[in-house]
Amino acid sequence: FLGLPEEIRRDVNKSKGSMISRAVLAGIASAIALEQMAPIRRKNLASLSITENLLQRGNKLYLGYNEDETKNEINIEFELPEETVDILAWYVREWRPLLLSEPSDALFPGENGKAKNPNTLSVQVKNVIKRYLGIEFNMHLFRHAGGKIFLDARPGQYEVIRRVLAHVVISRLTSKR
Repeated sequence: FLGLPEEIRRDVNKSKGSMISRAVLAGIASAIALEQMAPIRRKNLASLSITENLLQRGNKLYLGYNEDETKNEINIEFELPEETVDILAWYVREWRPLLLSEPSDALFPGENGKAKNPNTLSVQVKNVIKRYLGIEFNMHLFRHAGGKIFLDARPGQYEVIRRVLAHVVISRLTSKR
């Protein structure tokens, strides 16, 4: 699962398929890489702006959202690891231009210079994960998987996950459903 973005990248680079289908797949690899490191809601992922939400500070890249852009009205900021930055740079440099019908700052461009519809991006991610890993995995599961992986490695650190997932209260993390 964690190696999936790189596996997709290798396939995109060696594929003989159409340039557009390869560009879409490169975008999905980038979306998966982002979600693995910063489990944001699909609406935020789909509307991600290269100029507004990807923030360069020194030699570090951050993903950030102002409180007016999030469901719980909480500022979100993640430092992106080098591997994620590398996948994003590859996609933006080599493949994203093929998806643009007109100028746009959307990382995942849709029609008429707007961002891709969150439902479209969600279905594409779900289908790619099913094709590569053979499992049903919707966009919201990135949030649950990230929390579980972290808490398995660091039991009891619910406050960290509450902040990462931008939950207002901790009870949603500790309740047994």
